Amino acid sequence: MQKIVYILTVIFLCYSCSVTRMQRKNGRKAQGVENKEFIYKKIENQNLTAKSFFIEKAEFNIKTEEGEKRGLGTIRFIMPGKFLISIKSSSGIEVVRIFLTGDSVLANDRINKKMYYASASYLKSKYGLTTSILPVILGDYINDEKLDSNNVKCVNDTLRFREQ
Repeated sequence: MQKIVYILTVIFLCYSCSVTRMQRKNGRKAQGVENKEFIYKKIENQNLTAKSFFIEKAEFNIKTEEGEKRGLGTIRFIMPGKFLISIKSSSGIEVVRIFLTGDSVLANDRINKKMYYASASYLKSKYGLTTSILPVILGDYINDEKLDSNNVKCVNDTLRFREQ
Protein backbone atom coordinates (compact mmCIF):
# COMPACT_ATOMS: atom_id res chain seq x y z
CA MET A 1 0.00 0.00 0.00
CA GLN A 2 2.86 2.38 0.80
CA LYS A 3 4.40 1.74 -2.63
CA ILE A 4 1.18 2.78 -4.35
CA VAL A 5 0.94 6.00 -2.32
CA TYR A 6 4.60 6.74 -3.00
CA ILE A 7 4.24 6.10 -6.74
CA LEU A 8 1.07 8.25 -6.97
CA THR A 9 2.79 11.07 -5.08
CA VAL A 10 5.82 10.99 -7.41
CA ILE A 11 3.59 10.92 -10.50
CA PHE A 12 1.51 13.83 -9.16
CA LEU A 13 4.60 15.92 -8.46
CA CYS A 14 6.16 15.18 -11.84
CA TYR A 15 3.04 16.06 -13.79
CA SER A 16 2.26 19.20 -11.81
CA CYS A 17 5.81 20.50 -12.30
CA SER A 18 5.69 19.84 -16.03
CA VAL A 19 2.42 21.77 -16.36
CA THR A 20 3.81 24.84 -14.63
CA ARG A 21 7.00 24.61 -16.68
CA MET A 22 4.95 24.57 -19.91
CA GLN A 23 2.91 27.54 -18.74
CA ARG A 24 6.04 29.54 -17.94
CA LYS A 25 7.44 28.83 -21.39
CA ASN A 26 4.30 29.77 -23.34
CA GLY A 27 2.94 32.58 -21.17
CA ARG A 28 4.88 35.57 -22.50
CA LYS A 29 4.61 38.80 -20.67
CA ALA A 30 3.90 41.72 -22.96
CA GLN A 31 6.34 44.32 -21.72
CA GLY A 32 7.86 47.02 -23.85
CA VAL A 33 7.04 48.31 -27.29
CA GLU A 34 9.26 45.74 -29.03
CA ASN A 35 7.15 42.88 -27.70
CA LYS A 36 3.91 44.65 -28.72
CA GLU A 37 5.24 45.13 -32.24
CA PHE A 38 6.09 41.43 -32.27
CA ILE A 39 2.48 40.65 -31.36
CA TYR A 40 1.19 42.85 -34.19
CA LYS A 41 3.50 41.08 -36.64
CA LYS A 42 2.39 37.69 -35.34
CA ILE A 43 -1.27 38.64 -35.86
CA GLU A 44 -0.55 39.93 -39.36
CA ASN A 45 1.32 36.71 -40.23
CA GLN A 46 -1.83 34.75 -39.35
CA ASN A 47 -3.82 36.65 -41.98
CA LEU A 48 -5.49 34.53 -44.60
CA THR A 49 -3.94 36.59 -47.40
CA ALA A 50 -0.41 36.20 -46.02
CA LYS A 51 -0.03 33.39 -48.57
CA SER A 52 -1.95 31.99 -51.52
CA PHE A 53 -5.07 29.97 -50.73
CA PHE A 54 -8.07 28.28 -52.30
CA ILE A 55 -11.50 28.04 -50.66
CA GLU A 56 -13.35 25.26 -52.46
CA LYS A 57 -16.81 25.81 -51.00
CA ALA A 58 -18.12 29.04 -49.57
CA GLU A 59 -21.83 29.21 -48.77
CA PHE A 60 -23.49 32.60 -48.55
CA ASN A 61 -26.91 34.12 -47.87
CA ILE A 62 -27.89 37.58 -49.10
CA LYS A 63 -30.93 39.18 -47.50
CA THR A 64 -32.58 41.97 -49.47
CA GLU A 65 -35.99 43.63 -49.49
CA GLU A 66 -37.04 41.21 -52.24
CA GLY A 67 -36.11 38.13 -50.24
CA GLU A 68 -33.22 35.91 -49.36
CA LYS A 69 -30.80 34.53 -51.95
CA ARG A 70 -28.50 31.64 -51.26
CA GLY A 71 -25.54 30.42 -53.23
CA LEU A 72 -22.17 28.76 -53.36
CA GLY A 73 -18.81 30.09 -54.34
CA THR A 74 -15.12 29.43 -54.60
CA ILE A 75 -12.38 31.91 -53.82
CA ARG A 76 -8.81 31.59 -55.06
CA PHE A 77 -6.11 34.03 -53.95
CA ILE A 78 -2.73 34.22 -55.64
CA MET A 79 0.01 36.34 -54.12
CA PRO A 80 0.32 39.33 -54.45
CA GLY A 81 -3.30 40.45 -54.54
CA LYS A 82 -5.11 38.53 -57.29
CA PHE A 83 -8.53 37.08 -56.51
CA LEU A 84 -10.61 34.75 -58.66
CA ILE A 85 -14.15 34.39 -57.32
CA SER A 86 -16.71 32.05 -58.82
CA ILE A 87 -20.33 32.41 -57.69
CA LYS A 88 -22.79 29.59 -58.29
CA SER A 89 -26.47 29.20 -57.65
CA SER A 90 -27.55 26.76 -54.95
CA SER A 91 -28.19 24.20 -57.71
CA GLY A 92 -24.54 24.43 -58.82
CA ILE A 93 -24.85 26.48 -62.03
CA GLU A 94 -22.07 29.07 -62.32
CA VAL A 95 -23.58 32.55 -62.45
CA VAL A 96 -20.55 34.83 -62.50
CA ARG A 97 -16.78 34.59 -62.40
CA ILE A 98 -14.93 37.65 -61.04
CA PHE A 99 -11.21 38.40 -61.36
CA LEU A 100 -9.88 41.14 -59.06
CA THR A 101 -6.46 42.73 -59.07
CA GLY A 102 -5.26 45.87 -57.34
CA ASP A 103 -6.28 48.14 -60.23
CA SER A 104 -8.98 46.32 -62.20
CA VAL A 105 -12.07 44.17 -61.95
CA LEU A 106 -13.21 41.71 -64.63
CA ALA A 107 -16.60 39.99 -64.31
CA ASN A 108 -17.77 37.28 -66.66
CA ASP A 109 -21.57 36.92 -66.58
CA ARG A 110 -21.98 33.26 -67.51
CA ILE A 111 -25.76 33.37 -67.90
CA ASN A 112 -26.09 36.46 -70.14
CA LYS A 113 -22.70 35.80 -71.80
CA LYS A 114 -21.37 39.31 -71.10
CA MET A 115 -18.00 40.52 -69.91
CA TYR A 116 -17.85 43.50 -67.54
CA TYR A 117 -14.70 45.38 -66.65
CA ALA A 118 -13.95 48.34 -64.42
CA SER A 119 -11.08 50.08 -62.74
CA ALA A 120 -10.62 50.31 -59.01
CA SER A 121 -11.23 54.07 -59.17
CA TYR A 122 -14.60 53.46 -60.86
CA LEU A 123 -15.63 51.09 -58.07
CA LYS A 124 -14.52 53.65 -55.51
CA SER A 125 -16.56 56.44 -57.10
CA LYS A 126 -19.66 54.29 -57.81
CA TYR A 127 -19.89 52.08 -54.70
CA GLY A 128 -17.42 53.59 -52.26
CA LEU A 129 -15.42 50.34 -52.07
CA THR A 130 -12.09 49.29 -53.50
CA THR A 131 -10.58 45.89 -54.18
CA SER A 132 -8.47 46.26 -51.04
CA ILE A 133 -11.56 45.70 -48.87
CA LEU A 134 -11.79 42.00 -49.78
CA PRO A 135 -9.10 40.82 -47.31
CA VAL A 136 -10.98 42.65 -44.55
CA ILE A 137 -14.21 40.91 -45.57
CA LEU A 138 -12.37 37.59 -45.29
CA GLY A 139 -11.31 38.50 -41.74
CA ASP A 140 -7.75 39.74 -42.17
CA TYR A 141 -6.22 42.24 -39.77
CA ILE A 142 -4.94 45.40 -41.44
CA ASN A 143 -2.62 47.64 -39.41
CA ASP A 144 -1.91 50.99 -41.03
CA GLU A 145 -1.23 52.99 -37.89
CA LYS A 146 2.01 53.30 -36.01
CA LEU A 147 2.10 51.65 -32.61
CA ASP A 148 1.44 54.06 -29.76
CA SER A 149 2.48 52.59 -26.43
CA ASN A 150 0.07 54.93 -24.60
CA ASN A 151 -2.92 53.15 -26.18
CA VAL A 152 -1.74 49.62 -25.35
CA LYS A 153 -1.85 48.24 -21.82
CA CYS A 154 -0.99 44.80 -20.49
CA VAL A 155 -3.38 43.66 -17.74
CA ASN A 156 -3.20 40.10 -16.40
CA ASP A 157 -1.29 38.82 -19.45
CA THR A 158 -3.92 40.31 -21.78
CA LEU A 159 -3.31 43.17 -24.16
CA ARG A 160 -5.91 45.94 -24.05
CA PHE A 161 -6.11 48.36 -27.00
CA ARG A 162 -7.72 51.73 -26.42
CA GLU A 163 -9.39 53.40 -29.40
CA GLN A 164 -9.04 57.13 -29.87
